[in-house]
Amino acid sequence: MSDTYSIELPSDPPVRSMRMVRRSHRWVFEKPRCPYCGGKLTVSCNGWHQEPDGWVADDLQLDCENDDEKHKDHCYMPYENWLPVEQRILKFINARYRWELDTPNQLNTPTP
Repeated sequence: MSDTYSIELPSDPPVRSMRMVRRSHRWVFEKPRCPYCGGKLTVSCNGWHQEPDGWVADDLQLDCENDDEKHKDHCYMPYENWLPVEQRILKFINARYRWELDTPNQLNTPTP
């Protein structure tokens, strides 16, 4: 089971108290939208590193609601199109969330 909800992403998020989330946590972003078609983005975390205050994301998976065979251009020039969006979302997530990863085995276990 994963958590999915929509949030708007402000341009420069204020830092608040941290919320703990499970490894399988998912976000659905209303903003920012897909740089190719304007679709909603579902975001999950694929990699973490440990900071003094807990596990933080260092690798995200961004999936557009319209990414299918009809939209083959979703991977054209990813560093120009996806990277700015990914970095903005990563900043937002790491300012608010920490992951419940207690053992190294949890880092290598596939998401159900």
